Amino acid sequence: MTSLILHVGLMPSLHVLRRFVPMAWSGTTTTRQWGCPIEVNCFCQGDLMKFKQSMLSLAVAGLLTAGVGGLAVSPLVAQTLPAPVTLSSGNPLPFSEVNQVMTGQCVKDMCANLNVRTAEFADHPGFSKLLTRSLLSMAATYTDKPATFASVQELISYFVANATPQTSEYLQANVLRSESDLVVVELVHYIFSGGAHGETTSQYVNWLPQNNQVATLETMLQPGARPAFETVLREEYVAWLDTQGNAIDDPVTFQQTWPFKPTDNVALMPDGVKVTYERYAIAPGSFGQPSFVIPYSRLNHVLKPEYIQVGL
Repeated sequence: MTSLILHVGLMPSLHVLRRFVPMAWSGTTTTRQWGCPIEVNCFCQGDLMKFKQSMLSLAVAGLLTAGVGGLAVSPLVAQTLPAPVTLSSGNPLPFSEVNQVMTGQCVKDMCANLNVRTAEFADHPGFSKLLTRSLLSMAATYTDKPATFASVQELISYFVANATPQTSEYLQANVLRSESDLVVVELVHYIFSGGAHGETTSQYVNWLPQNNQVATLETMLQPGARPAFETVLREEYVAWLDTQGNAIDDPVTFQQTWPFKPTDNVALMPDGVKVTYERYAIAPGSFGQPSFVIPYSRLNHVLKPEYIQVGL
């Protein structure tokens, strides 16, 4: 048996036991540019990918339609990219999205699927690479085949060689804001390997293009202001509980079972600092990823003024 581990920064690992059967793959790549008048769609042929295992190399070279070992290769998965995000105030900073969809091992009508969507800022290749590396670090790996990925192509090769037919995995860099003075990206990882539901994790990245700085909560806070921030955060958490009245019959017992805890996962959004928790962090799994926004007016003496200014 093989154990699957999800690596998401310092987030807890999730273990899922699965078996694997080698299989060929097929895929599509779509590129879309925001802030530019160009849209390009292209098909990514299997022979563009370099696999380490000889069986997979043969599959890429000529067995995409024939299959391997009597297993049929699933058809390409059609993908439609979402509409552009609505940018808030500020001059737009152009970026492009590259969406790669791959189909891996199959058993009858069930095939493993991998979707990787990266964001690329042509004028800022260093930040683009940082986003891709951070996104790839969230990918699932297996205890008997540990791996790190330097490129999306390496992840694709690994996924095709190891993921079970019932596995669906998504890695997406969702650009929430893209302006000349502030870019906010949400890195999202989702995996389903059977069972009642999949697992989702996410992480915000706040980047200041003018000084090429990634701003963490620690850098945003005024000196010594973390306790004050956590006090405001706790108050917003209690307010969030009040909005969940239909789902929470006994708030006191709920808070005892799911006690408040702080998080550094924050995003500078136009209406305030958005805070998002991981599933099961402060509420049962049925609540998904709890999220709420702290208005900037509540953070005047907590955040450094320049971050409030750039966030508005």
